[in-house]
Amino acid sequence: MWDIIYDASHSSVFLSQYQDKPLDWGSTEFYESRRNQIEERLELIRLAGEEGLAQQLMSLIEEHGSTVSLVVWDAFENVVFKVSHLNQRWKFFG
Repeated sequence: MWDIIYDASHSSVFLSQYQDKPLDWGSTEFYESRRNQIEERLELIRLAGEEGLAQQLMSLIEEHGSTVSLVVWDAFENVVFKVSHLNQRWKFFG
């Protein structure tokens, strides 16, 4: 969802590179202007399965983990280890 939330092509929602969220965050306009993208992404998330979601989370952390945003990155401190461990387990059983 990162790319949907932080899509700068939506006019007038980002005035500064230091914003942690778009200006329309929390408004009905946020969802309405991104409805199709959000619905498509939610369907992909539903279909991804545990391993797919873990890989997506790892990619998100690696790419944006130091970015000022809505995400509390400290909450994922142990996720990297846990997902790495799960990936090894899936490879073992796969």
